[in-house]
Amino acid sequence: MKTISVFLYLLISSCLPLMVCAQDSLAAKQLNCDSLRIKWRDFLIGGKYNPNDPLIKNKLSIINRNSLSFWKNGFVNDTVSRKTLWLDLKYNKSADITTSYTRLYSMAIAYCSPGTDSYHNQHLKNDILTALEWLYSKKYNERTLIPRTGGNNNWWDYRIGIPEKLNNIVVLLYDQISLESRAAYIRAIQHATPAVDGYTGANLVWISRVIAISSIIANNPSKVSYAINALSPVFNYVTQGDGFYIDGSFLQHNKHPYSGGYGVALLSSLTELLYLFPEIPGMVANATNIYSWVYDSFQPIVYRGGIMSSVMGREIARNNTSEHSKGRALTEALILLARQAPEEEGRRLTSIVKSYILEDGSKAGFSSISLTLMANEMMNDKTILPQTTYITYRQLANMDRAVRQADHYAFMLSMHSARIYNFESINQENLKGWHLSDGMSYLYNADQKQFEDNFWSTVNYQHLPGTTTEEDLTALTNKTSAKSWVGGTAMLDKYGVSGMELSPFGTTLSAKKSWFMLADGIVCLGAGITNQDNRNVFTTIEQRKLSLENSNTFTVDGKIIPGNFDVSDRNVNWAHLSGNVRGADIGYYFPEGIKLSMKRKPQSGTWSEVRTGTGSALQTRHYLTLWKAHGNHNIDGNGAENKYAYLLLPGYSAEKVKQYAKYPSIQILENTATVQAVKDIKLGLTAANFWKDTLSSVVVDHKIYLTCDKKAAVMVMENEEGMNVSLSDPTMLNEGLIHLQINRPFSGLVTSAPEITVKQLKPVLQFSVNVKGLKGRSVSAMFKQ
Repeated sequence: MKTISVFLYLLISSCLPLMVCAQDSLAAKQLNCDSLRIKWRDFLIGGKYNPNDPLIKNKLSIINRNSLSFWKNGFVNDTVSRKTLWLDLKYNKSADITTSYTRLYSMAIAYCSPGTDSYHNQHLKNDILTALEWLYSKKYNERTLIPRTGGNNNWWDYRIGIPEKLNNIVVLLYDQISLESRAAYIRAIQHATPAVDGYTGANLVWISRVIAISSIIANNPSKVSYAINALSPVFNYVTQGDGFYIDGSFLQHNKHPYSGGYGVALLSSLTELLYLFPEIPGMVANATNIYSWVYDSFQPIVYRGGIMSSVMGREIARNNTSEHSKGRALTEALILLARQAPEEEGRRLTSIVKSYILEDGSKAGFSSISLTLMANEMMNDKTILPQTTYITYRQLANMDRAVRQADHYAFMLSMHSARIYNFESINQENLKGWHLSDGMSYLYNADQKQFEDNFWSTVNYQHLPGTTTEEDLTALTNKTSAKSWVGGTAMLDKYGVSGMELSPFGTTLSAKKSWFMLADGIVCLGAGITNQDNRNVFTTIEQRKLSLENSNTFTVDGKIIPGNFDVSDRNVNWAHLSGNVRGADIGYYFPEGIKLSMKRKPQSGTWSEVRTGTGSALQTRHYLTLWKAHGNHNIDGNGAENKYAYLLLPGYSAEKVKQYAKYPSIQILENTATVQAVKDIKLGLTAANFWKDTLSSVVVDHKIYLTCDKKAAVMVMENEEGMNVSLSDPTMLNEGLIHLQINRPFSGLVTSAPEITVKQLKPVLQFSVNVKGLKGRSVSAMFKQ
């Protein structure tokens, strides 16, 4: 009996792979590896093109220049005794191997591109081939020990970085590389990257692409099909860990906001695979979610063609990366996606792409001839109209970010909580990111280089705008806070309120911080600011990079303050800073007055201070820094030392700020550790953050207007037609109801989210909201008068 059972087990076990292979082979039959390889080669070099076309000629010049710089500068072509391929590479870290293949790929592109000086240069070809042989013999083969971790010997290099470039080189030089060598290089790749098991997010897409391309080279349709099918989890929305969330958030490395880093890389790789395998949407479930990612996860974080730094993670510390270079990578991905999208999606995507290219002041080129041609075709198509002004407010609750896009500026918040880490610093990158998520605010306007052009090498990381910090405090990376109240709510997808209960790991610092993004600008409130650490605390209102000439005009209460200065505790009502470019002026209004500390001076730093191994040249930029000193207080007496209030007025002239200070359209209703609330008179909008699970009220015109019994973010907007109300549970911990009362009578309910239950309309409005499972999502209702 036992023998029969064993026999049946072996029979069933042996059949399972056959059944899987049979299922895969159905898709594999559609795959012609030779055709796919040629298609991928043509994509890499641009296919058939006119090398005398001025647009292409310029791109060919860049390709040729890059290739020659690697080939002629420091390349060791002594095949007998060389111990390195380039004099600057010591191979004491795995990144040097990746760099070697990256340089060889650049050389191979030039060799294969008609119109370059290097096209079919036999000397160049021989140097590439001997370099590949040296790397295979010495550094990367099927006997290479693959590390499990990062650091100097990083698994990513072996499993992703190296094989991606080696795959492409073999595709380009397929007929020039011997059959024996091709087989050896593929063995090395498949040894390092045999399967997709255990990978998520961008890493899963990269791994799948490595397997797909190497399997195309190896003429293994079944393994190609395996790689395509392995993409399936990527298209599903997640509720925890790595991936895209339904609210537009994207996380990588479990708890790090990364839509502008890994998210863009994921989309770029995925759209290339969609280009190569247009059958993916028909083969992989939920593949059409990719269009929602564009509108919900990427559009909100792009301003004038640049990706906002707040969602780029540790990549801000790379001197070869910028907001607009990341934005260009996203634009390229959208170009590819638009070409294979259904008609309606294609029209919408091309409209977005055209606006990004037109708005991108960096005028950066495209990464390949293929994409240069595709972009040029799109820009010359007069039937494609760029999208009109993009206005939105998004609470990206699952990654502790919020963004408001207005008609002439954008504003983004970077926060952290018990759910999201403070900052990432691995592989010796982002070494000063201590306070990046302590409420840092990014104000974008016509000055597209504000957070570029050596900002991250010269900014004072102890004085990041919007943050409340202890003096000279550094922080440990990959830490959550002890507090869950981080989030907010939106009104009509146009205005919003966000809040953060600040409690950085390893400190006793505590603060309630709120941002109200309304008609004229951003109202910033802080309350309950205390600590037990015997350190002075301050809130930084601004640290703005000035023009290279330091020519910006700074005005305080109508008086211009010339030159550089360092002033403490000056009584200020309003201030104004002229922009680096036209349309970049900023006004600052302090509705309760403030004792403002101000500093204007040059600041210097090096990229190597924020990323080990990068440039050590000293960079200098001029900055204006404004902050309020709170002192050192362990008790909240709700005094001036425990709080702050200011408005950011983007685009305002000095005269307009002066007039606003006389006749403000914003009223601060509450600013305590229990409630923070404001009223926008223009909009008829009242917004409040309720910080405690106690019955709390907001008073308007000396009468109780709004009452809430739980922690919540609430917005109420009234006009002649009725009232809109929105609410969220930023803590994501409430498993029950939030009860609200608005002291107004209403005649009926117009629309309502299913989570809202109306208890009475008159003489006052009372309703409850079931927030269980909403994960910070806003719900709304409209009532008629």
